[in-house]
Amino acid sequence: MARRRDGAHSICTLLGLEEALGGRGVLVRHKGLPGWTASSMVQAASSAEGLGFLLRRAQEAAGRKEEEEHTITACVIIAGTNDLAYASSAAEVTDAVLELHAVAHKEGVKTISVDIPPSAAAMVQPSYGQLRTDVNDQLRETAVNDRLRIHVPCPVAYNPSGTEGGELWEADGLHLSGEGYKALGKGLAP
Repeated sequence: MARRRDGAHSICTLLGLEEALGGRGVLVRHKGLPGWTASSMVQAASSAEGLGFLLRRAQEAAGRKEEEEHTITACVIIAGTNDLAYASSAAEVTDAVLELHAVAHKEGVKTISVDIPPSAAAMVQPSYGQLRTDVNDQLRETAVNDRLRIHVPCPVAYNPSGTEGGELWEADGLHLSGEGYKALGKGLAP
């Protein structure tokens, strides 16, 4: 299956999360920015595609409704994968990811950080793998004393195409397939 670049991955994550939370009265919204680095997401936070704008608009809409159930109470942020190819240090990537969380916190929304997912590149290129490990360690460590953010491991293990579990990954070894993103959503549910 060819990788879709129209945000279909975030829709699959949404469907998996909604399916796992089914019947709990939880409204799940999504915003996928494939190909963006965490630092570019921070730079665009106030733009129409940015996290701050999206959360502010959703919170304002919830404020106009009589039902509190429309208020966003948590934001799951999975970022950093694309940064592995461009960053010079784990601190640089971690700082950008944490800035995204700060954007959500400024809007009154608690966050969940998720490990940078595994990938073929992180397994084949030692520098990517080490950078991924270091960023994930830093995200986990900084969440310990953070009242507004928790950190969870990525619930989908990397398995090469053609092996058991390999159907969850695109042939490029970097992107999850539609089923992989659905499994990600299900794995994020409490």
